[in-house]
Amino acid sequence: MERFEFDPQKSALNDKRHGVDLEWAQRLWDVTHVIVPAKDVVGESRFLILAKVFDKCYAAVFTRRGETIRLISCHRADSRLERIYESSIQN
Repeated sequence: MERFEFDPQKSALNDKRHGVDLEWAQRLWDVTHVIVPAKDVVGESRFLILAKVFDKCYAAVFTRRGETIRLISCHRADSRLERIYESSIQN
């Protein structure tokens, strides 16, 4: 089982901006998903997980810190990200 962490204030802000908090975002690992490299920020590698929950595609940015997944943000995926998800799971 994955271990997650996130900043509670950032989670509340994410909920206000995007309608999902970071605790909810943990469920993306429970369904069919795709992980793609995102970018490096201040020497830290970030990744994007794409997954469908309740027939809607979501994207979450995260990094790994040891054995823990640090959630940074989550939002509904735009059409470009949804196409990446769809083409990745078909291959």
